[in-house]
Amino acid sequence: MYEDNLLDGLPDKAIGKKVLEALVKQRIIFGKKKKYGHKYYLNTERMDKAKEIVKEKGTRSIIPLLLML
Repeated sequence: MYEDNLLDGLPDKAIGKKVLEALVKQRIIFGKKKKYGHKYYLNTERMDKAKEIVKEKGTRSIIPLLLML
């Protein structure tokens, strides 16, 4: 999915981009430069980690930690 489509609809795209970059650093998402911009893919080998992040909420969420990376 292209970066613009991922960030579309978010209230703060800057924070969304930071989280996206953190997920790429953790190799949960792969990014490739394409003709019309960056395209991101979910790493199927790390699907278990992605499911854990989706289930988290509140103070136990990993999202604040990702923003600090």
